[in-house]
Amino acid sequence: MNMANLGSFMPGDWALGDHFGAMQEKTHAFMISVGTGRRNPILATGEDGLDVLTISRAVDQAANTREVVSMSWAD
Repeated sequence: MNMANLGSFMPGDWALGDHFGAMQEKTHAFMISVGTGRRNPILATGEDGLDVLTISRAVDQAANTREVVSMSWAD
């Protein structure tokens, strides 16, 4: 079977004037947000990332200890 696999840089590549790639939509949202200064609802905030990290660490701890993990959220 002859096949061609196009390689792609994760944020995307430009070809024939079009942008494509694994994270094309997020890359466009980021460029628009930076270029205009407007927050884009597609993009996660630093606080969103911290929440995901906190939950992920609690899941890992619970899996390793097989105990319920208590979490507190700072407002």
